[in-house]
Amino acid sequence: MRVRRYNARNCGIFFFAGVATSLLLDLLGATPLSTVSLFGFGMNFLSFWFVPIVFAIVGVFIGIFSKQSIWALTYSACFGQLQMWLSIIVYYFIAHEGTPFDIWLRAFCGIIPCVMFAGISSSIKDLIKANKKP
Repeated sequence: MRVRRYNARNCGIFFFAGVATSLLLDLLGATPLSTVSLFGFGMNFLSFWFVPIVFAIVGVFIGIFSKQSIWALTYSACFGQLQMWLSIIVYYFIAHEGTPFDIWLRAFCGIIPCVMFAGISSSIKDLIKANKKP
């Protein structure tokens, strides 16, 4: 299967949007990247709930607005993957705060809900389109 140019561009856009989302959540104090906020804000009690909910909501929108379900899954994986990589990089190379279990929970709170909810919403959209009578 060949990746077309506009789909590769969209993957890049979603990748950098995932970076911006992770850093914005850290600026808000939700600590998605480490147990300690990089920018000095703190809302640690909500981060285990707030970050996956944000990525799930984005996954729903990606699933609804993608033309094909395979692209919805690809775009959502591009969006959520940097939450995983940034949290691992920040913990193991910069912060060294918290336990590795906390960091691995933060690592997978982006990509799993984003891909899962993108697939669910894309499948529901396809079922609705298939059941419409012309």
